[in-house]
Amino acid sequence: MSKWSGNKDRGQREFTAREYEKAVREMRVYHTGKDNGAPMEDIAIASGLPNRTLRAVLSAADGVEFVLGDDGEGNYFVAQYADETEHHTRKLLAQARSYRERAERRATMAQALPRIQGALL
Repeated sequence: MSKWSGNKDRGQREFTAREYEKAVREMRVYHTGKDNGAPMEDIAIASGLPNRTLRAVLSAADGVEFVLGDDGEGNYFVAQYADETEHHTRKLLAQARSYRERAERRATMAQALPRIQGALL
């Protein structure tokens, strides 16, 4: 697990062009095809990137540089066939539904909370 860099302004979605290129190259060269899938932690170690940075890059590159596959057992790879993309796509859609439901619950509950400034006339 990577240690905190001390830079509180560097968010989980930020990475350099070099980190992006390094992660994309790692995936294309060593992890293309389901048989070459590996856990995210192993890919991070092999690429020399922090796990969080690798995940951010792969999230940004997925659907742009390649389509990320997930075998359901924690192994990630560059998909070669549409069938290999379905598990990860279903997982992403389920996460999106869950986040949307949570946001809607929060918004509904927040409406009952008082405002700091009160009602403006």
